[in-house]
Amino acid sequence: MRKAVIFDMDGTLVDTEPIYHRCNVALYKHLGVEINRELYESFVGIDSKKKWATIKERGQLSQSVEELMMLSKQYKLEALEVATIKVFAGVIELIDELLNNDIKLALASSSNWKTIDQNLSKTGLDKYFGLKVSGEDIDNGKPAPDIFLAAAQLLNCVPEQCMVLEDSKNGVLGSLAANMITVGHKDSNSRQDLSMAHLVIDSYSNDNRDLILDLIGLSK
Repeated sequence: MRKAVIFDMDGTLVDTEPIYHRCNVALYKHLGVEINRELYESFVGIDSKKKWATIKERGQLSQSVEELMMLSKQYKLEALEVATIKVFAGVIELIDELLNNDIKLALASSSNWKTIDQNLSKTGLDKYFGLKVSGEDIDNGKPAPDIFLAAAQLLNCVPEQCMVLEDSKNGVLGSLAANMITVGHKDSNSRQDLSMAHLVIDSYSNDNRDLILDLIGLSK
């Protein structure tokens, strides 16, 4: 039986991807760089430095990667400040079921710490996630396994004792590289290929929560 579940944040716990999409479209327009749909989708869940290094090279931008990352951070934080951030239906019920079965929880998000803290506090999810890892904490972002291995260390678990819930192809690949059971969450806005995950769900319905619990090793 698995002892811990590691959650991604954006697109897995909270429905923020449409907000980020609007921010990115506005920022790319401001920078004068064109990003096609295929390239945009490849950025979901990826290490921020790698993303902005790619965009800098593609657009021949004068700003440094660090400056571009700070600009992106500013755009997102300003948008999140005024946005209504929704937790996906069924997430709280799943979390409660996990905790009631003594399953430990952690968060592993590629987002920066300010974004993580803002999203968790605005939604009330902060009370569930005392153990958190940000993409700012690690050298190699998703699809590398580093962030998930760091979360397992915080949980005091070996990777094989952990399950990961992710919404991005990069996150799923990183979780599998960490040798963790992986559930892909694919919502209606997603075009991510999650087919390599052990289980793919399109909601946190009662039936899908039962599938997750079964995969952990719990049965009702």
